[in-house]
Amino acid sequence: MPARSNAVRHPRLRLAVLAGAIVWPLWWILGGAGPSMMDAIRLAMAGGITTIAPLALLLAADPDRRGRHLRAWTAACALWPVAAPMALYALTLPAGREAALFTAPWLVFTALTALFGLQRFGRRSHSPLAEVAVDAGLVYLLVGGIWALAAAAGGPLLGFEEPWLSLTAAHFHTAGLGVPLLAGLAVRAARPHPVIAVPVLCAVIAAPLVTALGIAGSPSLELAGSSLMSAAALGTGGLLVAIALRGGVPLAGRAPLLVAGLVPIATMALAFVYALAAWADPSSAPALPAMVRWHGLPNAILFVAGGLAALALRSAPRLGIAPGMPFSTLRGGRNVGRWYFRERDAIDPEAPVPTGTVADLEAYRRTAVDGLDDLVPDRLHAAVRRSYEHTADYVLQLRPTWSALVRPLASLYGALARAVGQLDLPTEPLATVDTELMQLRPDLDGRGPTRGWVRCYPGTDRPMYVAAYALHRDRGVPYMNIAFPLPLSCFHSILRLDPAPHGGLVLTTRRPPSGRVGDAGIYLATPFGPFRLPMHEELRVRVPVARTDDRAPLAVTQHVWLLGLRVLTLEYRLTPRATR
Repeated sequence: MPARSNAVRHPRLRLAVLAGAIVWPLWWILGGAGPSMMDAIRLAMAGGITTIAPLALLLAADPDRRGRHLRAWTAACALWPVAAPMALYALTLPAGREAALFTAPWLVFTALTALFGLQRFGRRSHSPLAEVAVDAGLVYLLVGGIWALAAAAGGPLLGFEEPWLSLTAAHFHTAGLGVPLLAGLAVRAARPHPVIAVPVLCAVIAAPLVTALGIAGSPSLELAGSSLMSAAALGTGGLLVAIALRGGVPLAGRAPLLVAGLVPIATMALAFVYALAAWADPSSAPALPAMVRWHGLPNAILFVAGGLAALALRSAPRLGIAPGMPFSTLRGGRNVGRWYFRERDAIDPEAPVPTGTVADLEAYRRTAVDGLDDLVPDRLHAAVRRSYEHTADYVLQLRPTWSALVRPLASLYGALARAVGQLDLPTEPLATVDTELMQLRPDLDGRGPTRGWVRCYPGTDRPMYVAAYALHRDRGVPYMNIAFPLPLSCFHSILRLDPAPHGGLVLTTRRPPSGRVGDAGIYLATPFGPFRLPMHEELRVRVPVARTDDRAPLAVTQHVWLLGLRVLTLEYRLTPRATR
């Protein structure tokens, strides 16, 4: 299900885009760009600074479920009115200390924009490729900022001098930022078949970097990058034409879309010819000044800026779901340890000691939605339900199995986990595990009612993990939201509960077979925002014996995947204390 529209009506940002659209042509008319190749490069840079960058912020804005924007986005929007005029002025100065001083705030702006792109990518529960392309464009702008500062200072950078410093800066302010963004937004609007969308998006994400590396000194890479960029731009242009012809776009936006969609046919053909000639016979390649004027400038003005401006007139919904999952505000120091909750006075002194990780599994009831089955707690095996509502009544036995791939690293991981006092997973079977439950103060966690569960190695103060359990809902689906405080951060496992055969239960961070997108996943909440990790876990709870009463023993199998590879399996046996 697509999320609600991501069209942003930020008055100051819209004003910034309008101001940029006026300043950029005035720059040309009033003599900001002369006849030389460097003048043309500076004209493209001026467009990136005044028009393409604020358009990118406007179109990529990613408010959460409460309408709140990421701090990096807010800071970048606030800095642009200061940094952009200073960067423009720097373009009129000779290279040196003064020009570098006036360009420095722009470097900060590009860093904030890149951080926004990373945060935007990291906090999603999944990553539609079109949104990843938007993220990539935002991150690429930082490369342009670095090379712009080097050009302003007079270089060299990595052994390169002018005109390559300014060319690389202009490339990442126009094509590097704009083409991935344009492709992602075009896929948002056109919704083409994946057979078309996926190759275009993959090419557009990789092309700016490969092209820049080729320009920096590898004709083979330049040919590969130009081929990728040409294919990506032509595909993106085709999508823009399709959007214009399909309708749903104001008349004022159709002509720019058509022009933007057709421009790459000429400009990208020229780029491919240039790269091919440079690879086969450099002496036969078109002159660099001609490339700048007949490839770079039309792309910057008509394709990137024109296409983005036209798409700004069309409200296209974000792909996927809106971010904004609740994350715990708990953070650890150098060592978390068994007594973490007590040391931080996090335990609610007025609340009774809980008996389970949840008060009532009824809170996780859901009706069938988007391909997910009903979850009715009364239909679960009575022992499965009791194990969550009366967790303290069970004796826990545990047997770990590390995969052969990571087993050599398990001892190193264990040493780091013991030093931190958190997520210290076992390497040997345990006959029992000491556990303690407590009700936490909700004002310290920020997610509402929260229960702490500390597991320790038997007879010691060495914690296996220190966790805070909460619940949150989104679009009718409840999630078990588990937080593990770490130094200056917090590790989160957000689990969806699904019914299993014979009254069993599955808790998983993985996407269901229906493909339904939700909040389930593993995240690291940091001072820079939450980031989704390439990990998954799944727990399968079942009753291994033919019993129907709520005192039956339970078997739990927990699998952990890293980068798609299963790295750890934990097998638990839960036995009620009175019947052990």
